[in-house]
Amino acid sequence: MDNLANAVIDAALYKSVLVLLLMAGLCLIPGVNRSLAVQLGTEVSGGYDSNAALTDEETGSGFARYRLWVTQPFLQSNNKLNGSGVIQGVYQDFFDISDNYRISAGADLRWHLDNKKIIPTFMGEAVVFRNKELPEDDVSAVLLGSRLQWLATSRLTLGGYQSISLRDNAAAAEAGSGFGMGIGGAGSPGPHGSRGKASDASGNLTKADKETGILSQSRLESTWYILPSFTADLIVAHNRMFSSEDTAEYTENGLIAALRFEAGENWIFTGQAAYWDTEYDIGDFEEDTWIMDLWASRYIDKWELFALARWLDKEASATIDTYQQKVIECGVSRKF
Repeated sequence: MDNLANAVIDAALYKSVLVLLLMAGLCLIPGVNRSLAVQLGTEVSGGYDSNAALTDEETGSGFARYRLWVTQPFLQSNNKLNGSGVIQGVYQDFFDISDNYRISAGADLRWHLDNKKIIPTFMGEAVVFRNKELPEDDVSAVLLGSRLQWLATSRLTLGGYQSISLRDNAAAAEAGSGFGMGIGGAGSPGPHGSRGKASDASGNLTKADKETGILSQSRLESTWYILPSFTADLIVAHNRMFSSEDTAEYTENGLIAALRFEAGENWIFTGQAAYWDTEYDIGDFEEDTWIMDLWASRYIDKWELFALARWLDKEASATIDTYQQKVIECGVSRKF
């Protein structure tokens, strides 16, 4: 049954690549009706990762990253209900180690209630991630989730997020939570796991079998609008992994704080700090992870120039899973 589910997920995602390229081509053809509101985005960036494999023995590598996405809004004329669909592909080319790629397709549907003071959102996404350097991190997943936002006052928005995802590899590190796939937002799981390893009942590290898992992600979110150009976010997160492989099950709690400053109409500066505490169900295995992200964006018409920096420090019960990571990245993106 698992093999059938995995085959369906992979087939759907690979076909999404063809749809992505087709939609991208249509966006670039002169004379295509733009009233369809199909939006194409492209991004190219490069940088250096001091620990690309995320191990205790650091292996640094330069990299280039390429991203292509197509977004299709729908029901935009409806004042109460609207949504959008997106297909996205990301390929990361490391110079000194093997590459990885991520393909996703998803959609969301939003209701605007009480003069847009209350906004419930329902979403779904399918993802496939492949890592040539660490094939134990290969994962395919399907996610269903919801978010509720409430404009409590003119200066405060409160909200909550809940999702459930079915993954074909419960022991894999989260695809997309790493810096190379973009700095993770509030909806991303924490930097959990031991890169495909887990501890047995005696505390010894063992290779976990590739077993299906169900990941539950919960968030309590708040945004303070301190000034029209200055906002602060505080997020409390809780993740729970259920798996047929006992060594892959864990509980994870996190705290995320972010500041965002808009300097005029063309500059945005953001800083984010996060702490994650991960405890595995089997064996005395724990992880404590600190992350600091800084990024700046400069907008010029439909172009965006950006620079990112990340510092990550993880302390784990097993020495092999204790490491640091420092990343810098600069790039350019354009919407059509």
